[in-house]
Amino acid sequence: MTYDRLRYHRQSRQHATSGMAIAGFTLALLGWLTLGILAVPAVILCTADICASRGPHGLAIAGLILGLPAVGVLIFFTLPLVHHLATVEIPPGML
Repeated sequence: MTYDRLRYHRQSRQHATSGMAIAGFTLALLGWLTLGILAVPAVILCTADICASRGPHGLAIAGLILGLPAVGVLIFFTLPLVHHLATVEIPPGML
């Protein structure tokens, strides 16, 4: 490899988005479709990427912006709904 190609190769790898950020952003998007269930691992992955990597954090921050409200949906809507459905008594004639 020539010197110019090597320098370009090193520069392009320094600015690459990490896999954790991509996975976290994807899970944050899917978290809205699953009522916040997949948003919990999304927030964990995005936070871990911001703490661990030195590269750009744009996608990880976008994942946090999408994931944190989805976790709120999980806490305030999905979990109470599941609790309510689990404690509803079915009348004897319904089965």
